[in-house]
Amino acid sequence: MTGHPEQTHHRTFALGPVPALIAAAVLGGLAGVAAKLTDESGIGWLSDLGTFLAIWVLVIVVIGWKARTVGAAALRAAVFVVGLSLAYYAFSTFVLGFPGGALVQRWAILAVTAVPLMAAATWWASRRSGPLPAVVLGVIAAIAIADGNVLPFWYAVIGDPLPEEFPYRPIQAAVEIGTALVVAGLVPRDWATRAMALVLVFPALWLVPELISIAMRLVSV
Repeated sequence: MTGHPEQTHHRTFALGPVPALIAAAVLGGLAGVAAKLTDESGIGWLSDLGTFLAIWVLVIVVIGWKARTVGAAALRAAVFVVGLSLAYYAFSTFVLGFPGGALVQRWAILAVTAVPLMAAATWWASRRSGPLPAVVLGVIAAIAIADGNVLPFWYAVIGDPLPEEFPYRPIQAAVEIGTALVVAGLVPRDWATRAMALVLVFPALWLVPELISIAMRLVSV
């Protein structure tokens, strides 16, 4: 072997466009079946993981963050969630005998609209610095905790009373907080953008429920 160490080139493994899409579809399908199985597991915290948004927000964010181009980010995320939705409701309908109906249509529409938009926004924001990328990532982080499973613990800390039957989901709350911290605290490219994104999560929590409500109304038309 000749040459200097610094002249040695290291090869990196990466799936091409078509294999990557096939992998996204297969993984999405497997995730959909797994999500439905967790729903039927009878284990509360395990069922919560597949039911609430946080874990799927995390997957979409990672896809967008790690993709090489914005187009790849959007397309892979869409294919993953289409596979997820179809497998979830196909397993529910044909294996377990539960009808999917309009729900599968709604998730399919979201999979080709909101999902690629989120992945593309993550790709863009993760590669830039400043207030606007921080706003984007702060909003996405807020989506991860929009289901409200963190609120009971917040109310307990500040001493506000809650109904006795109000559900406490500590594992799901931890998953939501962890996802928000990844999005706002890890994905930004520098510390200044991270700090802004983390701060902006809190005002974004007021905006996100309205955005989700608008999205659900649009896909219900």
